[in-house]
Amino acid sequence: HNLYADTLRSFESLAAAAREAEAAASPAELAFLAGWAERGAPQVVVSYVSGATPTLAHELCHARYALLPPYRGAVDAAWARHEQLLCKWMADLGYHASRHADEFGAYLLPEP
Repeated sequence: HNLYADTLRSFESLAAAAREAEAAASPAELAFLAGWAERGAPQVVVSYVSGATPTLAHELCHARYALLPPYRGAVDAAWARHEQLLCKWMADLGYHASRHADEFGAYLLPEP
């Protein structure tokens, strides 16, 4: 899975609001956020099951998309050429339209 810094910052805000409302994020959630912050709040966090190399390749494509503007531009251009054909498929997979280009690249590029 991939998590972007904006998502994690939103989660931090929600966790702080929960504390103020006398609710709380779980210890594991708070530990994850603390570890993220200790590592400099990286722009992308990817996770995968150890040994699941195809999943790692997919998730690393998400990191490239987030971090490398030339890569993102190339993926966006490719998506624009195929969007009409694949938009329904992406939606059927459950992806929000804002994630379609990123997922398109992550599905397409790690394949042989």
